Amino acid sequence: ADADTLFVLRKNILPPDTSTTPGKTDLAISLSSLTDTTAVRDGIERNAVFPGDTLTMQIRLTNSGPNQADSIRITRTLPPEVLLIGEDSSPKIIETLAPGSGTLFWFDVRVQDSLAAEITELVSTAQLIAANDSVAANNADADTLFVLRKSTLPPDTSASLADLAIRQFLRTDSSSISAGGDTLWFARAGELITFTLLIENNSTATARDILVQDFLPDSVLAAGPVSWRVPSLDGNKSMALSLQGRLAENMPAGLFVLINRCTVQASNEDTTKLQDNASELRFFHFRGQTRPPQIMAEPEIVNVRAPVQVSVRSDTPTRWWDVRVIRADGSIDSSYADAFISRTPLPAGTWLQLEPDFSDTRMVSDQELEPLAFELHTLDLLGRREVARTTIQIRSNNDFALERNIFRPGVEQTIDITFKLSSNREATLDLYDVAGRHVSRLSKAPYQAGWNSYPWNGLTESGQPVGSGVYVVTIRSGNYHSWKKLIVVR
Repeated sequence: ADADTLFVLRKNILPPDTSTTPGKTDLAISLSSLTDTTAVRDGIERNAVFPGDTLTMQIRLTNSGPNQADSIRITRTLPPEVLLIGEDSSPKIIETLAPGSGTLFWFDVRVQDSLAAEITELVSTAQLIAANDSVAANNADADTLFVLRKSTLPPDTSASLADLAIRQFLRTDSSSISAGGDTLWFARAGELITFTLLIENNSTATARDILVQDFLPDSVLAAGPVSWRVPSLDGNKSMALSLQGRLAENMPAGLFVLINRCTVQASNEDTTKLQDNASELRFFHFRGQTRPPQIMAEPEIVNVRAPVQVSVRSDTPTRWWDVRVIRADGSIDSSYADAFISRTPLPAGTWLQLEPDFSDTRMVSDQELEPLAFELHTLDLLGRREVARTTIQIRSNNDFALERNIFRPGVEQTIDITFKLSSNREATLDLYDVAGRHVSRLSKAPYQAGWNSYPWNGLTESGQPVGSGVYVVTIRSGNYHSWKKLIVVR
């Protein structure tokens, strides 16, 4: 018998430093539980829960820069004893996050009623992955909850379950506008904002040990308590709580959407009816001037009947938008891309290409180069109307062609005489024999710019059939003259 032993060495190879690569940025994530109960074990103080508790978890995402973060994917991992409420566990996707900014979102969870005796803490984690994140060390976070036992609480003698709901209302001294039946509120920098929370008990049972919490936006500083403990609320009764917060003085220029979130729960809550135990209220802050909307059409010069690609952009959120086409004669087409516009919100801060391309590029004047204008009309959240305009040119040229050089009347019904005009004007088609004698006028009529077609049936203008032979078809239109040879075979 024999043996051989190998020592294992580790390759001390560090990944390349991509922190200075163009487009790279630094994202960080933090996870925290929001409870009103704490416990101390081995000198460590943590948030604590009882079996059966419902609580809110908060995820904070920040971008330290220097670039915009793209395609951010956030995953949450909960212990088996903690259940998500009102949503599935699929990853959260955030398309972009500007440098120097952050975002918050919350989700509600419930601890199982019965936990094994050996379970003394619950650990939840959150992780992020982004396409251009360069620092992995701060891409995950964990939150630990100490588990307390309900035996330490006085028994709840109520066998009935309560059904609580919460709504909220806002009051500011700034403006508000009506949008589709809803009121949109605006707050100025430094303004004191009053939130009213309405708690309703929609059951006949008395709700006990009620916890109400409010989560103000990061830019609003609370001017009082943001959580309340209410001993009880009788069945089919309601109560109101007020909260004030002051919007930061140093708000940046632009239009911002702010979200206030509040929750309510009771110790004897009916866990099958938690869909209205949280409420979100959006309000807005606007300061300074933003860039007006923009519209772009390509190419700048287009041939008759060729498509035009139209793209639009607005740097502020809009309540309504439309695109109109103005022709050289002043006529307006407001139906372009209506189906696409009706189903597509105009995203703020990014270009949107309209579908389909604009294809009705006909000419309406007798000019060889004709303007075609596109206008973007918007109505923003402040009720301001804006119009952006861009203009391209439609052009055509002259050309003349026959469908084929030999025409067999009787065998073939017609032959197409096709011609292209550089503008809308009259054109004359004539037929001559090879000796130069005029045989017949085929057509004299106004035609559109671009390609046109005249089907000839082999008859003169008096209705007599043209005999076999060699002929010349001519076109005259303005300064344009051309001819083509045609053989008629009967």
